[in-house]
Amino acid sequence: MSYNKKKSEVNQLITPITFCADNKQPQKKYKDPLKNPFLIATSYSNEVGTAISEIAPKLGTALWVPALMYLGADIYDKYKNDKNKFDPSAKRAFERTVYQGLFGFALLPACIFIAQNAVSPLGRLAKDGISTNARDAVFRHTKEVLTQCEGENFENSEKFKQVLEKSLRNKIQAFRHEKKSTNFFKRIFKYNTVKFSLTSNNEEKIIAFAKKNADKMFLIKNALLNEDYDKVPQSISKKYRKAIPQLETIYGNINANSAMKTALKSYQNINIFQNKILKTLGGFMPIIFLGKPLSNFVEKTLIKKYLNQGINEITHGFVHNTKLKSVFNELDKQNTEKAQKEKQTTQEATSK
Repeated sequence: MSYNKKKSEVNQLITPITFCADNKQPQKKYKDPLKNPFLIATSYSNEVGTAISEIAPKLGTALWVPALMYLGADIYDKYKNDKNKFDPSAKRAFERTVYQGLFGFALLPACIFIAQNAVSPLGRLAKDGISTNARDAVFRHTKEVLTQCEGENFENSEKFKQVLEKSLRNKIQAFRHEKKSTNFFKRIFKYNTVKFSLTSNNEEKIIAFAKKNADKMFLIKNALLNEDYDKVPQSISKKYRKAIPQLETIYGNINANSAMKTALKSYQNINIFQNKILKTLGGFMPIIFLGKPLSNFVEKTLIKKYLNQGINEITHGFVHNTKLKSVFNELDKQNTEKAQKEKQTTQEATSK
């Protein structure tokens, strides 16, 4: 066998061994388990709840629960682990509590609330010239008048509008007096709320809008009476058609009017829901545009530049003045014992 052939065979045997020796597995970069896209979305559930609270208040409140669960999991994870290493630290837990509290439960929800109220005046750009909050107040007041009106005031549209106008003007006047007696800071906070929006919009435009809304409502009423259901929103006609025969048979015409009032209140509820969609969309704007900047501001500016200097002292005092001291001491003891056992096992294995 030639020398070159033997050298080639030897190289074929050596090369795989050399490759295996040099091919060390690269250390995996740490990935925060709570940075999973689904879990991150869960952390924003309270902001989404705040944004949709105008159109779905119960769901909005319920959506705070997943965010609170994420908050607890995140704080516990950062306390327990230093990235992929088990190393309990009250300092990390405190930092994360400050971050989540400021960003997720204070600043961003506050921005959503401000955005929702800032959107309301944009409603004045519409033909009726009043804010979305003022429209909401008119729809709600119309529901109240519907409940109270009986007889001719309910049967006749002009009579109904007279009652509606008089009661609405009285309400606006009462709110103006209340506004004068409210202190400056409360006045600023309540400026764009549904209640005080009636005082910050043109009264005549509000009355004109209320009458126009009443005319539409009586068109629906007449359509229901004439069984012209194509001119009525399906949800309203369905409620009315289901209730009216039973009530007429059992209780007579008075309760038939009650069924009509229920149907007309449903119409006002539809108006309220549609009116609030604009505010809801406005509430999503801070989540989309301010979420990342606010997160960076809290984490990289407030915490790192201003809070970190005092965190060591705060966490030290917090731990040593509470029962947590014994908990942390026990954890440290367990970690030390674990490290010693691992070291001893390694030494025994090496000696063998």
